[in-house]
Amino acid sequence: MIAAQAIIDDMLDTDEGKHSDAAKRDFFAEMKSISALILHASMPKDLNVSFEPVAAAFRSHVRLRQQFRRERAGLKNRSRRIRPLGNAPTSVALMAGVATTALKIVRAPSSEAACSELKVLGRRCFKQVSENNRWRMIDRCGLSPRLRVLLEKAVGVDVYFDRRAGARSVSSTTGVVTSHRYEARHVPQLFPMRDYEKNFLSFFNGAAENFARRFCSLAAVKLLGFTWPKSAAALELPTSATGYANAMVAKLGRDGNYEQFMEVLRDWAASLSESNRKVDYQMRRDALRSTTVFLRSTWRRMCAEGGIDEGRNETRNRFAAAWAWADATEGDWLLAPGLNGVGGDRRQRYLRTIDVLGPAMKAALRLEMNARIEQHQSKLAKRKGAIIQMTTSSTSSSSSSTSS
Repeated sequence: MIAAQAIIDDMLDTDEGKHSDAAKRDFFAEMKSISALILHASMPKDLNVSFEPVAAAFRSHVRLRQQFRRERAGLKNRSRRIRPLGNAPTSVALMAGVATTALKIVRAPSSEAACSELKVLGRRCFKQVSENNRWRMIDRCGLSPRLRVLLEKAVGVDVYFDRRAGARSVSSTTGVVTSHRYEARHVPQLFPMRDYEKNFLSFFNGAAENFARRFCSLAAVKLLGFTWPKSAAALELPTSATGYANAMVAKLGRDGNYEQFMEVLRDWAASLSESNRKVDYQMRRDALRSTTVFLRSTWRRMCAEGGIDEGRNETRNRFAAAWAWADATEGDWLLAPGLNGVGGDRRQRYLRTIDVLGPAMKAALRLEMNARIEQHQSKLAKRKGAIIQMTTSSTSSSSSSTSS
């Protein structure tokens, strides 16, 4: 809890250049939404807190929450809407435990770690409501697109949306062993442009390019034995991507191109399986997940290198970060971390920003993103080395004890 408070205090630090205003807003918005879910659904054992005053405060909150729901259940004309318990809590002990648990999710080092932390919370949220309303509380708490995707992935999207999209499936159900030697992490959110234009473009005349490339990536992951929703979750695409898949499968069937598409897709999958230079797009997204905007000093330096003006406000910085994220991850710029919650005409602002970014500025942005990816890889390697060392030490100790 002390370490968690230190992180929160650091984000509240007003020193210019330490954290951008946008980064602070995103951090506290996610903390607020996850804390609301914990207060709504978690049970005392979920917090895993050993400090008794904090554990006692949460047990008391759960008792009040259950009493509140029992009383509402007895009302004849009660509203069918899900209502959280009362107002914002004022107990310091209670919020200390909640904030510590929420921070483990918001600041998880990777999407896998975040999913692990979200699994129990997500299932408790879904257990309390009917199948048709499972996301109502999620919407009410205002989870960011990033957290929604992670929650869907953590609980298995089929819990909420268990169906096969389209009359014809690209592959069989989850759990089938396939001959392909690649993983979902090796497929980008948007199918590689060069391969798409060379082999797949002719199948999707009249379709929006981004939607068609999304579908090709979904289909490539589905070849591994995933369902459509699980393919979307693996690529960190929203659940609506399953609807695109449905429409694309129907189009291929109407045009009589389904079998030919499948043949070309399997050839591509075989080529990726044989490749020794697979790209880990999941790792890249993890590395750049906090890149919403660049710090002022970093942005100023890159603008000087790229020969462009910094802009009058944060807009150019934010949309340049979105372009750099999409370029580095081969992801959909609409899903860039920096555009979570950004309203207005995002497409026009994005296109205007791209027009300003010349070759020198794009090169500067790529260097910055590559540096962040390499830094993340270094951290992962150190963490893996520490785990191996601990395992080796434990094994050696066990062997010594046995010999004695």
